[in-house]
Amino acid sequence: MGQHKGGVYLVDLMEYISMALFLLSTPVSWFAIKSGYTESVVAVANSYAFSLGMIGLYVAPFLFGKSWAARLHRATSNWVIFSAITQVVFQVPHNLFPAWIDSKKGEIWQWPFVGYAVCDSRWKQFNPIPAEVWLINANDASLGLLVVFTYFIAKVWPSDRREVAHVIAVVFRDATLWRETLEYMMDHHRSDYKHTLRATDGLVGHDHGDLSLVAGGITGTPHEHLGINLHVHAKTCLWLVNILWLIAPVLTIEWAIHRYERRSVRGEWI
Repeated sequence: MGQHKGGVYLVDLMEYISMALFLLSTPVSWFAIKSGYTESVVAVANSYAFSLGMIGLYVAPFLFGKSWAARLHRATSNWVIFSAITQVVFQVPHNLFPAWIDSKKGEIWQWPFVGYAVCDSRWKQFNPIPAEVWLINANDASLGLLVVFTYFIAKVWPSDRREVAHVIAVVFRDATLWRETLEYMMDHHRSDYKHTLRATDGLVGHDHGDLSLVAGGITGTPHEHLGINLHVHAKTCLWLVNILWLIAPVLTIEWAIHRYERRSVRGEWI
C-alpha cells in the first residue's frame, strides 16, 4: 500500500514539474530576453522546456498506476487538455489576429511565435501568414475547439451520446493531427530543414543584440567560441515539440476502446 502511494506521489510530482515547464517556459524565457540573454539561445531553451514539459505530462502517468487502462486514461487526459490549450491559445490568434501580433514586435505577445521560429521560420511571418501555416492553424484550431466544445457539453449535460461524441471528436482530431504532423515533419526532412534556424557556418551566437530570423535561416555575426551548434538544437527541438503528435494519437484509439468497454461492462465512463 505504501509503495502504491509512493508511486502515485511520484507521478503527481512529475506532472507538477512538467506542468510548470509547459506553462512557465515561455514567460520565463521572455524575461530572460529582457534581461539581455541571446534571443536565439533563449528560444531554443524555451522550446526544450516547453516540449519536455508536454512530453513529461504524457509519459509520467505510464510509470505507475493501478492498471494499464488507468495509466492510459490519465496520460490521454493530459494529452487532450494540454494539446487543446496549445491549439486554442497559440493557433487561433495566429490566424485571426496576425496584424495585431505583427504590431507587437519586441513584446511578449509575439514571443511564442518568434520563439518557435527557430524551429520553423514561417511562424514568424505575419503579413501575410504563409498559406501552409494558415491551413495548419485552421485545421488544428478547429479540431481543438471541437474537442473542447464536446468535452464541456458532456460535462455540463452528461449523457452517453455526448460522451460518445467527445470520444469520437478526440479520435477524429488525433487521426487528422497524426497525418498532418507526419506530412509536416517529412516536408522538413525532405527540404533538409531549410526553415529551421541555421548559422552561416554551423556555430552561431553573439554578445549583443538579436539575431534576425529570415525565411532561409538567420543573419548575424558568427561567434564560434560560444560553442553551440544552434541548428542541431533547433532541429532537435522541432522533433521534440512535434513528436507527441505522432505518438499519442496512436494510443488514443486504445484509450477510446477502453472507455467503450468500461461503459459496456460496468455502465460507467472512466
